[in-house]
Amino acid sequence: MRIVDLSSLRRFNRLFAATIAGFLLTMPSAFAQNAQENSLRLYLSDRGTGVPTSIFGTYVSEGQLLVYPFFEYYLDNDLEYKPSGFGYVLDQDFRGKYRASEGLLFLGYGVTTDIAIEFESAVIPARLEKSPNDTSAMPSVVEESGLGDVEAQIRWRFLHETESAPEGFTYFETVFPLQKDKQLIGTSDREFKAGVGLIRGFQWEP
Repeated sequence: MRIVDLSSLRRFNRLFAATIAGFLLTMPSAFAQNAQENSLRLYLSDRGTGVPTSIFGTYVSEGQLLVYPFFEYYLDNDLEYKPSGFGYVLDQDFRGKYRASEGLLFLGYGVTTDIAIEFESAVIPARLEKSPNDTSAMPSVVEESGLGDVEAQIRWRFLHETESAPEGFTYFETVFPLQKDKQLIGTSDREFKAGVGLIRGFQWEP
């Protein structure tokens, strides 16, 4: 069984090229802004005054747009699956070989001083070789391609850091169910996640 969505891959390639160009144009002004902010409060010298994003150690200021394209490769020789999950009769766990390459695009924007939004999307081709012990009618190789996980977040900084107190933030995330009929890629059901965190900066001595 082979399911391929070439139109999604072509759209992602065009979007990827456009966002790289935008990132290169906005990068110098972002560095200059952070340098000016950091000079005022030494305990922020390693991160600036922006809202923390879901990417560790990355912050976004009001009116600032972050564009982060990246690539991931998956290699798993022990992926657990059930033939029944692919529409075949046998309801038993097996271990197969999984391979996938994923191109992702992360966007972050500072709406206000304390509120930021994020969006992340992926395009992925994936391949599963079934276990030699699997006697079901499932094909020896299953391939799927198209949109991977598509998710969005809103992040709120409810407490600003001071010389003596940490910074506090919270977030809410949703993952959209855009791949209801696929098993190897994307998300079939809507997912929600919420969290809270604290950040404390230090002035490290050389």
